[in-house]
Amino acid sequence: MIAQSQALESSLKDAIKSVLKLQKKSYEDLAEELEISVPTVKRILTKEEIGLSRLLHICDYLKVSLTELEKIANHNKNATKNTFTEKQEEFLAKNTNYLTFLLMMYSGQTLEEIQSKTKIDDKSMKLYLLRLEKLDLITYHKGKYTMPFEVFPNLIPYGKIHEANFNNIITSGADFFKRYNRQRILAKNLDRDKGSTMGLTMLTLSRESYLEWFEKIRKLYLEIQDTAVVEEKMPKLKNKKTVVIMSCHGVLETNDPEVDFLQNSFGVVKNIT
Repeated sequence: MIAQSQALESSLKDAIKSVLKLQKKSYEDLAEELEISVPTVKRILTKEEIGLSRLLHICDYLKVSLTELEKIANHNKNATKNTFTEKQEEFLAKNTNYLTFLLMMYSGQTLEEIQSKTKIDDKSMKLYLLRLEKLDLITYHKGKYTMPFEVFPNLIPYGKIHEANFNNIITSGADFFKRYNRQRILAKNLDRDKGSTMGLTMLTLSRESYLEWFEKIRKLYLEIQDTAVVEEKMPKLKNKKTVVIMSCHGVLETNDPEVDFLQNSFGVVKNIT
């Protein structure tokens, strides 16, 4: 029991560090709020017991509840093992209707909302839940279904789901952004300064420079995912939006025919008659 308590306290401390980072607050800021020294802050967030009153004080300062902090701690704990098994991936790749159903659950929709949107009958609903539960993709406990991960698991790179659905994913994303940008062009408002962008870029540079840039982008992408997990659990946070990010990168030899294809995106240079 003592070991479990220590593990929980340690995970809560890690969660506090995560929220401090996301809110761009320093140990100095926290020390000033708690009226203690920076070395003391470092000790209570590592080896020293934090204490309930001080923990609640920190929660109040960070504007998160203790329950929200526990959810963030659970997310951090599961982050390293947030992947499907090969068996689960194989099933979802072959049965994309189950994949979509699971995605809807991870998006926070209730079973009633899913049934209302998809128009499936009660029998089908039970079959979906039963099959997903057998594969350990959901769990039934005390009258409700829960998922084993805080966020939708990372797909195995170039695994079964990618292999079976890459065309649908790219087509759906491209079709969405066609409609999205057309609406803004017609409204004469591309929202460029507010985070909405579109573009196609080709660069010539070394593979090493590209991979260095790609690693920075990957880390930023993981960072915004973590931010979303935290902010999603803050009911008092105002002005929440759904952000759509479509990311595609490719590396070609400079003489690849696809380079010419892409260069002609705006039109082909031809003889004038």
